[in-house]
Amino acid sequence: MLWLFFADGTRVLLKQVSFKDSPMNIVKTVSANGLYTLVINETWCKGCRICADLCPTHVLEMIEAPDRWEGAIVKVVNMDACNGCGICEAECPDFAITSYAPARGKAKAAAGKESA
Repeated sequence: MLWLFFADGTRVLLKQVSFKDSPMNIVKTVSANGLYTLVINETWCKGCRICADLCPTHVLEMIEAPDRWEGAIVKVVNMDACNGCGICEAECPDFAITSYAPARGKAKAAAGKESA
């Protein structure tokens, strides 16, 4: 449910929202060498282009999607070029991208503590 709240404490129901009617569309892409993985939640992507513009290796591209706020949605077009930097994930304002890379994993952090 989507409510509008007023300062006097009253509220008005604006819209009944059912997550059953709009399931999450999750796309997982793994590089050919298996080192890097990008998971994109297309449901959360509003098409702002930040991730595609900031990707240093041009892994991401915006594809036309008229039903989106900005008229586009992000897609992985060159996963094998991914260097695992994580800029796409860090800069996405909608948390629609998750990136996995061995260099940024918990195993590396744990190993660093042992050698210190």
